[in-house]
Amino acid sequence: MRYAELARQLEGVTQRMLTRSLRHLERDGLIVRRDHGEVPPRVDYTLTPLGRGLLVGMMPLWTWIIDNAPAFRAARDRFDLDLDASDASPTAEARSIPD
Repeated sequence: MRYAELARQLEGVTQRMLTRSLRHLERDGLIVRRDHGEVPPRVDYTLTPLGRGLLVGMMPLWTWIIDNAPAFRAARDRFDLDLDASDASPTAEARSIPD
């Protein structure tokens, strides 16, 4: 996959963070970087066999996360409502979490 394509698909990730992350993945042997030496620059990234193994191993976890995302959202909403309610109550100071 080309760098620009990765950047487009990862909304909200800065160029600096993407570059650092790709370098770490390359260092760990999970991806290979190929610089074509062209102008304008063209750089491709490919998963290594080790990277593909990680991806295959992560799929069950990602599936579980996606399947349970509504439960996560509901838990967060309940927590936030409870937190808001405790902030509004006169005894909120007693229940607050110290810094």
